[in-house]
Amino acid sequence: NSFCSYCIIPYVRGKPRSLPLQEVLNQIENFLNQGYQEIVLTGIHIGKWGEDFAPPLKFSDLLYKIEELLERYSQTTGKLLSLRLSSIEPNEINEDFLHFVKTSRFIAPHFHIPLQSGSNKILKLMRRKYTREKYLEVLQALWEVFPYATFGADVIVGFPGEEERDFGETFEIVEKSPLNWLHIFPFSPRPFTPAEKMPGRVPPSEIKKREKILKEVISQKRDKFLKTEIGQIRKVVVEKFLFEEKAFKGLSENYIPVYFKSLPDKFKKGEIVKIRF
Repeated sequence: NSFCSYCIIPYVRGKPRSLPLQEVLNQIENFLNQGYQEIVLTGIHIGKWGEDFAPPLKFSDLLYKIEELLERYSQTTGKLLSLRLSSIEPNEINEDFLHFVKTSRFIAPHFHIPLQSGSNKILKLMRRKYTREKYLEVLQALWEVFPYATFGADVIVGFPGEEERDFGETFEIVEKSPLNWLHIFPFSPRPFTPAEKMPGRVPPSEIKKREKILKEVISQKRDKFLKTEIGQIRKVVVEKFLFEEKAFKGLSENYIPVYFKSLPDKFKKGEIVKIRF
């Protein structure tokens, strides 16, 4: 329902459709019974889950039900469990959501919150329904709960009308906020979208320059963040065994790729173990 000016998806996808609550819980229980210990909620605008029901439900209603299910399963089996969110929009993070993450035993400290631009002027042209101030407020609220989380964002570089000052405002947010992970997309016009016809196209050479600047600053921030994690104990979901390296590859609860030596038959794919970095 957002109809961002650069995106064709709303025109072809149709109205939002939420998976019924019980169906979500049934799928999660099915995965748990198969031995999987990390659950990932994924979709488009997952924070708006339940708004299309009659009567409507809130995303936090679903999260608390999942928490109850994980709690029961954890007590029964003694296994470590994790609940990860794929992505959530900044204007979908409200007091109910913040209360949930503060009290949850299972939520993964990994939040991907699309930014797209740090300029209010460009956000308005993009038809994004939040401001840079709102974005920073949301990020700060989550960081106060999880200072060790990975905070990721999508950023579009070179959107039509993006002047040097606008890019500077994006750079400022990336540099000074808790963000430590970025997906950087050079603007590419999609046919039949409003952005395709917008004036003020940024030259490709300038887009590449700005993309490089953001890559450098986020790389420095990521390295600094990883150094703070040395010596910490984190939950890690086992992904696969690498026979040549004689090591397992996994992903930590706060979205850090992990490699650890072990015998190939010690752990199973999907199992969660505690690892000291």
